[in-house]
Amino acid sequence: AVQVFTPAASSTTLTSNQVTVKFDPALLSDATITATGIQVLITATVTTTSSGCANANYTVTFPVTIHDADCCSSLRDADGNVYTAQKMKDGKCWQTQNMYTTKNSSGSAWTNSAKMNQGKSLSTQALAINSPSDLASGTVSYTENGSSKNDTRLDFAGKFGLLYTWDQAKTVCPSGWHLPSSQEYDNLATAYGGASNCGAQLKANNSTYAANDDQISHTWGGTNPGGFNALPAGYVNTTGYTTVFANSVAFWTSDSKNYILSYKNATLSSLSSDKTFGFSVRCIKN
Repeated sequence: AVQVFTPAASSTTLTSNQVTVKFDPALLSDATITATGIQVLITATVTTTSSGCANANYTVTFPVTIHDADCCSSLRDADGNVYTAQKMKDGKCWQTQNMYTTKNSSGSAWTNSAKMNQGKSLSTQALAINSPSDLASGTVSYTENGSSKNDTRLDFAGKFGLLYTWDQAKTVCPSGWHLPSSQEYDNLATAYGGASNCGAQLKANNSTYAANDDQISHTWGGTNPGGFNALPAGYVNTTGYTTVFANSVAFWTSDSKNYILSYKNATLSSLSSDKTFGFSVRCIKN
């Protein structure tokens, strides 16, 4: 329900025309949807006092921007890319796309570039991505559901993300968000049936994918009820070569572990890997 208060002159001063309140969407069918939220007009009676004058009551009407307390806002990286987020069964707001920023959260480039898989499953040198301009031209080919895809680099990065070392991953998430811990991934797995069974629910779809070098199709096997949208982005090994695109994805944690989904099963596996590997990154809201 809408939480409304009547300001008291002795304890409350109205200094802004916006306050944040919880709401029941069913009660706001006549509200106006705006780019910044839902705005309605609230009427309140304010008692004012002035030295030498009698108290006076004024009825004022002011706009209130209302946000659902359970809503997960989107997040924006240092390059200006905007990502969607979703509240999962664990009660936390998770990013639903892989990060593809070329800078850390402070806006600085890394000494070593982020990497992008070029649609390869076999060992192929990863593409170095140092700035958004590196995504502005060029294409990446792969196969989805038997159809050849030829995405722009930017579209491919927006879909599958970039790949980061652990040191990079620690600084990717913007203010208000953080790199999930192993415990947070464990909690997510528990919420979706346990580590041995949650994989299908975290995978984006049941599509088949094939890398452009081996052309071996793998059925991803996802149902995606919560909208986590994991896709088989592959990873970068310690020598800078990309591998296993189209059949797996690995996510960094804040304690340097990685959580892996594979086309082979519905398991979310946890491993410890060399910190120079390049894995995907998801952020979770603070």
